[in-house]
Amino acid sequence: MNRAQSVNLSSHVRPWLLLKNLCGPSPGWTLSELSEELGVSQKTVRRDLAQLQKSGFPIQQTVGTHGRKTWTCHSDQMLSKLNLTFEEAAALYLGRQFLEPMAGTVFFKAAHTAFRKIRTALTKETRQYLEQFSSMFHQTRLGSSDYRERGEIIDTLMIAIEDQQVTRLLYFSMNSKTPKEVVLHPYGLAYHRSSLYLVAFVLKYHEIRHYKIARIHDIEMSSEQFDKPDEFTLHEHLRTAFGVYQGSEKQYHISVRFSAEVARYVQEHHWHETQTLTPQPDGTLLLELQLSALEEFKSWILSFGAEATVEEPVELRQMVLQDLQNSLKKYAAHATPKQGGNTN
Repeated sequence: MNRAQSVNLSSHVRPWLLLKNLCGPSPGWTLSELSEELGVSQKTVRRDLAQLQKSGFPIQQTVGTHGRKTWTCHSDQMLSKLNLTFEEAAALYLGRQFLEPMAGTVFFKAAHTAFRKIRTALTKETRQYLEQFSSMFHQTRLGSSDYRERGEIIDTLMIAIEDQQVTRLLYFSMNSKTPKEVVLHPYGLAYHRSSLYLVAFVLKYHEIRHYKIARIHDIEMSSEQFDKPDEFTLHEHLRTAFGVYQGSEKQYHISVRFSAEVARYVQEHHWHETQTLTPQPDGTLLLELQLSALEEFKSWILSFGAEATVEEPVELRQMVLQDLQNSLKKYAAHATPKQGGNTN
């Protein structure tokens, strides 16, 4: 693959492709060959090799005849201790369906290859036996995003995140009919409710915002680099969010009372790392947590209908009340008139 062809490469991030080449059947790759294969400079290849070595991959340089230097990855050394039992291999094979929402991403492509190898190692009778267990599990995909046509966008984003390169998006917001240009510093990806979101610092607004991958129309990675704050982590950034909606620096203490009818359901789940659940003598359940944004939590509360009552903050009570009043007006406006008797 030459430099021009590598531009159109999809579903591979550069370090992954570098490892794939080094661990392949070739007796070794020169820096020049790797540079041409990946479509990057030899300096970039050297940096990637150093980073992979630092990460523990058994990558070695060999000096051959006439001083020819080549690089290889002795993957057999790395995987020699990876002795999967039949039970472990079967569990991985049966769990493949839970990665299907990630189809189109580099994660799914690599996992799919691994599953295919496991499948090849099994006999026909064994596969049929395992499929009987597979039919006992089903994953609903209501509202999940489809990334099968967005592999190249995701790959470009992952490279931009890793190399900290300024990126331009053409993005459809929720209510826009035409895409708008956004220039940003991509920090990372978040997976929430079967959808991927880009977490990025937006130059125009001087703040971090989130962008749904499914709404990205086009992407272009520039050669300009940025410095991500050392203290930034995705976990800490999203810690006070109820999902991916991020609010201001203001923190809300939230208190919601759930009826006895849904108390057990709420107790069975972990909703947020700041949550406290306190059962009440009358059978109701009090949920308390700290959030920086209310919109996403409001939608969740409304899904419980009359079984959930917001006690605080006042802002959230008013938001819920306003939504309920708006819904009531719409239903009342479209109410079917009662059929009266014939008065003739």
